[in-house]
Parts: sequence; C-alpha cells; structure tokens
Amino acid sequence: MGWHESAPEATVWLGERTGDPNTGIAPSEDGAGGYVAAWSSDDDEELKTFWASIDGTSHLGGTIMPCQGMPTGLTPYVFELEDGVGGINLGGGNAQIDLESDVFDWAQ
Repeated sequence: MGWHESAPEATVWLGERTGDPNTGIAPSEDGAGGYVAAWSSDDDEELKTFWASIDGTSHLGGTIMPCQGMPTGLTPYVFELEDGVGGINLGGGNAQIDLESDVFDWAQ
C-alpha cells in the first residue's frame, strides 16, 4: 500500500499484563531503577502467567519486547504497539512510542 492510498481505521486495545514486574518502571537494558529483563525469572509459574497475558497485546508501560536493542530515553509511559494490530506491518516486530519523552523506535 502506498502513501497515496488509505486504509480503514482500526481500534488499538490495550491489554492488562498480569504479573508484570516492571509496572511503573522505565525500561532499562542494565536494570537501572529495578527494571527486570523479560526472560530473567526462574519461577516457571510466574513466567507462564506473564507470557500468557502478553501474547499479541499492545500495552502502556511495563516490560517491553524490543526485537533488536533497548531504545534509549524510555520512561514508564512507553506504549508498545504489537505487529499486526489494525493491519500494521512492522516486519514481525513491534514499536515503542514513549508518551512522555517522545522516543519512537521499531524493529523487525
């Protein structure tokens, strides 16, 4: 689809993420502020609950899933848009849009 073509609008729903240890914490590659990497828990039940709540769900805040590297400048107010929502194709990745710092990043 080119820029001269339009597509129908689509609603983006934010999902609740059960057991997200990073609620209210700015994402950080080095764990600053207590941020916990997505794959760092040894508790199988905790991981099962968490992963079940995030599959294909766009969300505001919490654990992000950058496909390449952690974007710099993110705050606790980062909106992560999952690939495929409303027909958006991010190349199999997702986008991080920070509502406070205006950082925008996507990866495939």
